[in-house]
Amino acid sequence: MVSGKNLLQGFHAYEKPHEIKLAGDCDLIYAVGEGNVKTIKFECGEMIVNLMNVLFVPDLGGNLLSVHSMTMHGANVIFFQRSLQDISKWQDLSHWSKV
Repeated sequence: MVSGKNLLQGFHAYEKPHEIKLAGDCDLIYAVGEGNVKTIKFECGEMIVNLMNVLFVPDLGGNLLSVHSMTMHGANVIFFQRSLQDISKWQDLSHWSKV
């Protein structure tokens, strides 16, 4: 999920917004469309990835990755003290981002 539409390529709007409930939050926010993300920037640099069907949620405070979806599509994820790195399949994680 991203809060910035400018991060998405091939954006298409939904006819009706989709409800999103975040863990630990009682309020609903809404996805108003989706698109693809091709590049992700990290503190240590930039990585080319292929994230398909990424939700556009304007009221989201930032961007979120679903670790569950990533691992269900073959990615290995390791948490470090202050960063997240996938050590295997960042090149093609098609369709992982839809939760």
